[in-house]
Amino acid sequence: MWEELALLLSRPYWTRAWIYQEMVLASRATVYCGRDLAPWDDMEKVAFAIDAFENLLRTIEPPTNDHRVVGVYHWFYNAALARSQRRAMGLMGAPTLLEALCTQRPANATDPRDKVYSLLGVVKDNIVGLGQLPAGPDVVIDYSRATAKVYKDVVRHIIKKTGSLDVLCACQNPERANGIPSWAPDWSTMRTNGPIQNPDQWGHIHFASSPISSVFYMESPDDDTLYVGGVYMDSVTGVGDVHTYGCGWEELKENWKALAATCAWTFESAAEAGPCYITTESIAEAFFATVTMGRIDTEETGHEREDLIKIELARIEAIEQRRFFVTDKGFMALGPAQTQPGDRVVVVCGSHVPFVLRKDGDGDGYAVVGEAYVHGLMNGEALDEKMSDGWEENLGRRPEVETFHLR
Repeated sequence: MWEELALLLSRPYWTRAWIYQEMVLASRATVYCGRDLAPWDDMEKVAFAIDAFENLLRTIEPPTNDHRVVGVYHWFYNAALARSQRRAMGLMGAPTLLEALCTQRPANATDPRDKVYSLLGVVKDNIVGLGQLPAGPDVVIDYSRATAKVYKDVVRHIIKKTGSLDVLCACQNPERANGIPSWAPDWSTMRTNGPIQNPDQWGHIHFASSPISSVFYMESPDDDTLYVGGVYMDSVTGVGDVHTYGCGWEELKENWKALAATCAWTFESAAEAGPCYITTESIAEAFFATVTMGRIDTEETGHEREDLIKIELARIEAIEQRRFFVTDKGFMALGPAQTQPGDRVVVVCGSHVPFVLRKDGDGDGYAVVGEAYVHGLMNGEALDEKMSDGWEENLGRRPEVETFHLR
């Protein structure tokens, strides 16, 4: 029965972009397969039962076991969850535009503009209480607009409506493929890794700048350029191998740990403790926090099987398709697979996580390489006035907000 269910839920039908809207908005829904049919409410119960089953499996099976029914049903589950929330809470139970874009990014659409247009009927405005659908000159169904134009306008709309630059976290296009600037996510391509900011699964929220700073964003006369404010913290000097699916962790760990060892500091105030990380943690503690993106509280975990599986899950999700890197002043981090020596670590005002930016030749522009976990910069440290003297002493300069031209 599970195999039959897997065959049904793995059909390409569920992956179509427009199907999501049809399932979420239908006043009544019935699922037909050949001559058979089932009420959507029954299918919804199946979705939540499988979700509970997956959570159970995580406590009793190694996370590397991928022979499960649950791996093929996420399209179906996303629609079931959205429909259930909307039915219970009305419009306020609907996802924001950014949430819907990220969730449905792997969906299939013949026209790449439909990756945006197919979601406009099911999302809410991100300003709580207004309950408005996206509207205005930036978000409108218009097939005369080029795909790149649609994707750029969506970014501007989200920034204006949310007062946040977190939309940049979805960027994975430093080469500017398809004529899309690096600051606009290419929603027509699959994301290669999971988001750093993932409170739904891990319950932990980073605050690299938000809510300490407000968004710094200005319109530019050039449609391909985005002006943002940010604090340049350091430059990348060493990069490790990229983790890919199926890559042996033990061999990769040795490669990364050799880089981590270069991040040792000796502080006069703690000289007796010996070399340590810039946060005064041990190098081993900082390395563990980095490769799990700070999602595991070591004080609350032990050596029980459930704890070890939780740690393994956190590490696998954190490092997949990412590269360990270190900076000139001794930060260790996880960043995009495309990270190179010479790239810059910047805390962007109005975003929850830091970014890796790349200088655009001899000009004043930068390409967004992608989001990064930088241990010691995930909780507002870069913009903390109380830490400015320490940064000046350790970095050789006082971090200040400057304007970055993203292209």
